[in-house]
Amino acid sequence: MVKRPVVLVVDDEQIVLEAAASVIEHANLYDVIAVTSFDCAAAYLADSGSVDVLITDYRLRAARSGLELCQIAVARNRAVAIVVISAEPSEDIEPRPRCSVFLRKPFGVTALLDAIEAAREKALGA
Repeated sequence: MVKRPVVLVVDDEQIVLEAAASVIEHANLYDVIAVTSFDCAAAYLADSGSVDVLITDYRLRAARSGLELCQIAVARNRAVAIVVISAEPSEDIEPRPRCSVFLRKPFGVTALLDAIEAAREKALGA
């Protein structure tokens, strides 16, 4: 059996988290881990090692940044694909990891799946 890539989705808005996880699961290309906090995501990365794709909201509760999670994920796997999501304009989200893809909320099914693929292509090309 071929190992499917693992996608870690992090968003403190439950409805966004559930919708994104559902879209990715229905694509049937990835294994999905969905968590609602920085601490849960950091613990998952520490306990299980690397993920193939990190999708994280830029602003997380408790004054933690999704960009901090990006740094942790990259430290575990230099080839991790990263999608940063936010309701804020992309120019307000800096400094993003150089190989990341930005996706503005609200987004649709196709936009999310396209962002994952674009991030994977960037990560492979880095």
